[in-house]
Amino acid sequence: MRREPILGHSICCNSLHRQIHYLLMPILFIILAGVVNCIIVLTKSLLAETTGLERLQVELSLAKRMVRLCKARNGYLEAAHLHEQVLRRLEEQATPSVNALLEIRILGPLSVAHEGKPIPEATWGTERAKALLAYLLWKGPTGATREELSMSLWPARPAKQAANVFHVTLHRLRQALEPGPRRARDSRHILHERRRYRFNFDAPHWLDVTAFQTLAADGDVAALREAVTLYRGPYLEDAGWALPPEVEIQRQALERLYAGALRKLIAHTGDQEALPFLERLLAVEPAEETARRALVLGYLARGRRDLAAQQVARWRAALDELHLEPSEEARALWRTVE
Repeated sequence: MRREPILGHSICCNSLHRQIHYLLMPILFIILAGVVNCIIVLTKSLLAETTGLERLQVELSLAKRMVRLCKARNGYLEAAHLHEQVLRRLEEQATPSVNALLEIRILGPLSVAHEGKPIPEATWGTERAKALLAYLLWKGPTGATREELSMSLWPARPAKQAANVFHVTLHRLRQALEPGPRRARDSRHILHERRRYRFNFDAPHWLDVTAFQTLAADGDVAALREAVTLYRGPYLEDAGWALPPEVEIQRQALERLYAGALRKLIAHTGDQEALPFLERLLAVEPAEETARRALVLGYLARGRRDLAAQQVARWRAALDELHLEPSEEARALWRTVE
């Protein structure tokens, strides 16, 4: 990870090199021109004192020197051009690119970070700036109109007042995602096209839900482990108040994908190693009898009857909440624990 002090030093050094480069260039040209003039003057004086073959030899010597000087000049120009390109590339690489380092997590509470550092709450200004980002991420490439966004985030405000608050919130959101002075039309992450606002999914960024879906679809155990680690909670968990009921469809689809990844891990790992995955699965499917039984038996095998009893109590509570009756196998296991 790059560090800001080093970056600042690199940028300053590059700027200093460039300034020195621009100062030296005309000086070197003046020196070269002076050398050429001196050679011409000396040669003329020599030519005045010589004739015939000697004159031709002096002219040939002059021509060779001029060729060398021209080559030196051209070489310098080429080297200066290459040096300029290198300095420009170094400066571009040294300048922190916020866009390339933007990390967005929406599985669980919404979280945004630059270079692994979470954006401070004060930078957002208001929770509605986060909610605006959540809405645009949910809408995808199609985006939404200002009217739609205002109705979702400020349903009780009059239209004119909601429009004003919307633009203030949008400005705060853009400042949070892309710090520093920037005009609205220069924003790379939040675009406004054809009267619609949208998150630019083509701009460099990392989104946990995209990575999660890719990893969870992979049958490899390592990929599945990484996928379940990314799942911190329900999709856009803390922005439900600003989103329409349709978001629940995507939330449930992602939860099913998460549960499926957990079942695959449970099937491909040892009994003891599977216990954390069983606990995770029961957090989203509390009445899952197969997982409950496996977890209770796992704790009994470890000699942790206390933890097994806790699971039985949770099992009973989950069934009662859903108005379900336990199976005979479940009752028999409960009696063993109790």
